[in-house]
Amino acid sequence: MSLHATYTARWQRHKVVPFDIRAGGAFRARRFPPGTRGFFYYHHDPTTPPLAGELRFRVTRDRDPSLFASGHDLLCDNGIPWRISLIQIASRKTFESIKDTLLEDGLVSETVIAQASTQSVVSSRILHSFEQPFRFGFGHFQQELLTVGYDAMRNFSLQRVGIVRMPSRSIPWITKPRDSDSKHREVYTDHAFVTGSAICHFEKSTLPEHDGKRVVVCRMLRVVDPIGINRQMRVPDALIPREGDLLRMSIREAKKPCWFVDVDSKVTSKSSRDATIVDALALLYDNEARARAIAAR
Repeated sequence: MSLHATYTARWQRHKVVPFDIRAGGAFRARRFPPGTRGFFYYHHDPTTPPLAGELRFRVTRDRDPSLFASGHDLLCDNGIPWRISLIQIASRKTFESIKDTLLEDGLVSETVIAQASTQSVVSSRILHSFEQPFRFGFGHFQQELLTVGYDAMRNFSLQRVGIVRMPSRSIPWITKPRDSDSKHREVYTDHAFVTGSAICHFEKSTLPEHDGKRVVVCRMLRVVDPIGINRQMRVPDALIPREGDLLRMSIREAKKPCWFVDVDSKVTSKSSRDATIVDALALLYDNEARARAIAAR
């Protein structure tokens, strides 16, 4: 059931701030479970970029603030904590009262808010670290993700995951290419060979062929929506996603160990999409190095 309601956010000084949570777009919400009690709070690990902050909800037995530590974060159906990212808070008028409270209480700076507000959010999958779980769908034409660093944000997309493009029919050329001897051209359509969704994460590759390199792979942790196989197609067994396995994203990877991205590779593709993925995943390495430096202080 979609949510379009007003909640109240209670902060450490017991300030009451009204705001709306609306369904739709990149942020899709559901009603809180009946009888849910607790506190909205701002969560930010000091070893992660300031842009990685988010509003969460701590479930407690009642409204006593002393119970906060013994409570637990409200989880979505997929097991990931319910949250509203700082980028969403900074860039949407819906959450303006939350933004004002964060600034007034000194939880974020004007500089960070200004930086966060420059991003047009296209996905709720906002990543800052390796092994950070996110929901991933199979059989989708395109899925948007965002990585955030200390000085940058990078949108990137994974396309045709679990999809193969096949010829469907031939039609006459309107303008025939000079190098073609055919009177017709093929029309291609996309077909999903696997469907469903899972919780996945990006991690650093430990495969022998990637030794000494900065290579990112994607591992499937657990199923959310049941995995379906297109029985009308001959789907190689290696392409069927299984819990605990490294993912293969497309048919051409059936004979490869997995999908991977070498963040130090020289991208030669004519498309800028590959370069965008490289830049986005390189931020995870940069963040890890900054986190080590912070921890060593």
